[in-house]
Amino acid sequence: MLKEIVYWIYRFFYKLRRAQKRKDNNGKMDSVMVVSVCLFANVLTLLNLLNYYTSIDVLAYIPVTTRYELTSWICIIIIMAPFIAFVYKRYFAKEKFSNMIQEYAVKSKRRRSWGSLWAFCYFILTWAAFFKSVSLVN
Repeated sequence: MLKEIVYWIYRFFYKLRRAQKRKDNNGKMDSVMVVSVCLFANVLTLLNLLNYYTSIDVLAYIPVTTRYELTSWICIIIIMAPFIAFVYKRYFAKEKFSNMIQEYAVKSKRRRSWGSLWAFCYFILTWAAFFKSVSLVN
């Protein structure tokens, strides 16, 4: 299921890089970061809902305050590193990435249309749920 999302986000950034005529990373690292941030937003949504329904505030123990503090940056790097490593190793390692591209190249046009719609809906629903959960807690 996540493979579908990873593929379509990669295709979006690949086409964007081609349209900008940039050859730096063909969208791989952009895709890794976007999918990782979406996964992190999903985890934060679950933690916000846990806080709302049970009054267990897990996020209060994480020392992230402002972007000007070094401890906030270190904490975010430590939190995001597993998400980035997971997405990169699971989907963007050389052999896995080429297999994923070949797998989606042979899918029917209808299947690819449904897949891109699913990825778009996932992206929109991830952020809608996250912002709704933040508004519930605050």
